[in-house]
Amino acid sequence: MSNELKIFIIVISCIFGIIFILDILIFINVVRLKKRIKRKEITINSLMAQHYDLTMLLGKLLIKNEIPFSDELMISLDLHEKKEMRMVSTVERLQMKTIMTKTAGALLLLADASEISDEKEYVELKHSMEEFHHQYRQETILYNQDIYAYNYWIRFWSFALIAFIFHMRKKEPIQ
Repeated sequence: MSNELKIFIIVISCIFGIIFILDILIFINVVRLKKRIKRKEITINSLMAQHYDLTMLLGKLLIKNEIPFSDELMISLDLHEKKEMRMVSTVERLQMKTIMTKTAGALLLLADASEISDEKEYVELKHSMEEFHHQYRQETILYNQDIYAYNYWIRFWSFALIAFIFHMRKKEPIQ
């Protein structure tokens, strides 16, 4: 074998070795991202359960103070039977968040316009709702950052085949 061929083989071997090491590092990173995404999903679902509870408390406060509101709001509150909050998909979570946000917003408007707007219990509930929205936005931003990173790495040119083999599929961010 000529020296030029040996050098060529060594260079190609080094390139493949670097790509192999790079893919191992990407795999470790993607596995960490998957675990982090799962933890953030649990956190967001816990926040959704908290939002549900706060909305129910607000509805019960309005009922206790005999502040009338529409049947539509009463149905969306579903005060008679609390549904168990479970792990939900992104689409279900968005639908629940939309319904709860509209319901909570309508209830807050009713409460603000009533005589309970200065009561300590209402002020604390309103403050808790504001804290929830702030924390939900922060968790959603962090969740989406991890989703974008995960989606980037599973499509990375040298890692795409490995991602396919390990069933690493694109994940959807929360809008």
